[in-house]
Amino acid sequence: MLLPVGALAMSPQLGWRAGTPEPILEDDPGFIALYWKTWEAYHACVREDVRLALFPPRYAAPNGEIAFDDAVAITLFSKWGWKAAPSNETLRFVLQTVEPTGKAPRVISVSTGAPEGAAVGPPLAPLAIYDAYLLSGDRAVLEACFSPAVRRQAFLESLYGHVESEAETDPETGAILLDPKTRQPIIKTRGGPRFVPPDYSVLPVSPAPSILVSAEALALSIQANAYLVRCADALDLRQSAALYRRLLRQDAAKLAALWHEEFAMPVGRDNGDTPAEQPSLVTTWALLGGTLDETTSNRLCGALASADLFGRRLSWPLLPYRHSQYRGDAGAKPLFAYLVARGLLDSGKREQAAYAVEGFLRAIQRNAEGTGKMFSDYGPDTLRPAPESHESALAAGPITVAGLIEALIGIEVNAANKTVSWSLWRRDRHGLKNLRFGAANVSLVCERRTSRFVPPVIRIETDATFTLVVKQGGRDWSRRFEPGAHVWTVSR
Repeated sequence: MLLPVGALAMSPQLGWRAGTPEPILEDDPGFIALYWKTWEAYHACVREDVRLALFPPRYAAPNGEIAFDDAVAITLFSKWGWKAAPSNETLRFVLQTVEPTGKAPRVISVSTGAPEGAAVGPPLAPLAIYDAYLLSGDRAVLEACFSPAVRRQAFLESLYGHVESEAETDPETGAILLDPKTRQPIIKTRGGPRFVPPDYSVLPVSPAPSILVSAEALALSIQANAYLVRCADALDLRQSAALYRRLLRQDAAKLAALWHEEFAMPVGRDNGDTPAEQPSLVTTWALLGGTLDETTSNRLCGALASADLFGRRLSWPLLPYRHSQYRGDAGAKPLFAYLVARGLLDSGKREQAAYAVEGFLRAIQRNAEGTGKMFSDYGPDTLRPAPESHESALAAGPITVAGLIEALIGIEVNAANKTVSWSLWRRDRHGLKNLRFGAANVSLVCERRTSRFVPPVIRIETDATFTLVVKQGGRDWSRRFEPGAHVWTVSR
């Protein structure tokens, strides 16, 4: 989980604002206030360090430490301000702490630079790395982070698969057998049941001891491998991409086979094909990357909309309403909700994602009125901060920044292709100014419309050539813009 930070910096910081996108939402100024408060909290924890042998010149260190899982999660929104925020630098630094075995430290002490503990969070590094690349177009960041991410994922897969390794021995003498060429011990491995160990799971309950394969483990592997494929493709690593595509196909088929009609979700099974796992929101993270077949994808989207499962007043709780440990006052976490929304966007369900993110932002806004406080956890039925939640604008950041730009405004960027995609669905004056991707600085504002059927009028300012793809009503329009100011009526 993301850790709490101190009091938010309340005064404007024009230096970093110059490099941060400026959202426009004429009908929802409260959302804009949440957005800037999040950035103020982020920049309040940015440090400059002269110990170049230990740290980057600038990095984000909430609470005076660099936590591996937190740094990865924070990148999911700080990527949008990469030009002013040390987002890429912090991500690259923490990925370099991954050991050859794939283990990663829980935190790196700012005072000593020493690693402490073990990171146990979900495998979100591939998603964070690829997103950082899409915004910055910096291939060097992708190259530096890909290998550590591969090692980390291999380590986690061994844990999820409960792989055991041991040296092969002579059955008669018990002596360890050596490879005749390398003279190294011959190691044999065998996999066990596939589930996420309790220490590495975000769920409060573990599967039954008899479980054979877990939907949670499959979903985590699917979303990580989906973005490793994209990273490998961007780096022209064809063999690696083919490997991860094969793993994706295998896991997607296994997840589809776990569908349980009574639970209305994929559920882990034992050897007798009996449910041995409770359903959870984590299973829907398999939507990330948009790699599932249409039937499985639609079923998971249906579960997210069902009031009996995850479609509560505030979307989406970690445990479904049917779960014996469901709580109406806790379990809707901004990070987890963002991951689901992102999965819906990846799977072409953009309106479902947009409405859910809008509802989450309204809940955060109502609770922040008068105090400016944002929290790490909210009640799906109470719409209030959970009793055990902590105040943290950084924990809310995946929704208040990334969710706002990606789902509510509808912007996607590919710096390498010099392309911005904009899914238009709002009717108020809205858009994004000062959007920096690659070497470009672009402003995009759609004027107010009386209905969604009225052709959008978009005002564009750019200092570099780029292509804008507008998606609306099931159609795509594309136009290339040269440096300067332009007005585009999107109907021709």
